[in-house]
Amino acid sequence: MDLGIVRATLASILLRSGDLGAAEREARAAAEILSGTTPWRAAAEARLAAILLQQQRADEALRLTEDAAARRDASGGHSGGPYQLSLRLAHAEALHATGHHARARTVLLETRDLLLSRAAKVQDAELRRSFLEDVAENARILALSAAWEQDAA
Repeated sequence: MDLGIVRATLASILLRSGDLGAAEREARAAAEILSGTTPWRAAAEARLAAILLQQQRADEALRLTEDAAARRDASGGHSGGPYQLSLRLAHAEALHATGHHARARTVLLETRDLLLSRAAKVQDAELRRSFLEDVAENARILALSAAWEQDAA
């Protein structure tokens, strides 16, 4: 499992550095290694979907995230642990990139609501603000949901 976590982390670093080919290889390897560990698998798959979207391979990202959403729903919505938000964001972005705008908006707004319910549990206002604004995926969820709501209006 440790090797899978290292490879998922490396995939994130490579994605940020712009080496999408190497990032994809590491994310795929991580997802394979972590296939039996639900939260870590979700992390690797979320990263892989983000890479595929960056590579303009939205159909592949959609298939990946749809499969992950089906597993999540089959488990009662609990699979993915702390990485559930990242995977839901990737799902919404894949839907949007493939032209499923209304469904993408629904998934993203559900993700935003889940994020805000988690944030509401943070008692310290500064920590709550940091959670919402300084965690890149969380800030993206809020920004996209605001933009997509405005587009729908």
